[in-house]
Amino acid sequence: MAQILRLRLVAAIALYVTSLTLPGLYLEGHDPAFGWDILMRGWFGIAILEIAWISNILFAIALVATLMERPMAAAYIASAAFLIGLLSLRSTIWVFHNAPITGLGSGFYVWMTAFAVLALASFAARNERSRTPGLSV
Repeated sequence: MAQILRLRLVAAIALYVTSLTLPGLYLEGHDPAFGWDILMRGWFGIAILEIAWISNILFAIALVATLMERPMAAAYIASAAFLIGLLSLRSTIWVFHNAPITGLGSGFYVWMTAFAVLALASFAARNERSRTPGLSV
């Protein structure tokens, strides 16, 4: 794995981990929901078709694809994680507290940035790999 890809991968992981320590959702009548809480409990939202949490699974799969040096798969999966994560913008209720969402916190934006960094790094790796003679994508 090229050094620059490794650095981008570390950056994406660092952003993701950082997002877990920040407020991700502001709730009416409750303390903010931090990223770690959303990660642990957000899957409950799938029951009411709030599927943005699935982005976490896709992010993990994209990381594995990157480590397996499958940049094309990683690029598409990380892009899907980003797009599905954007569905958070339409969420109106935090299912765990049944509380209205009043705003998105910095953790949300850092979380989304982690997906974008991984997707862009994977697309860049795919392009670099396709320009190297003797390697296939």
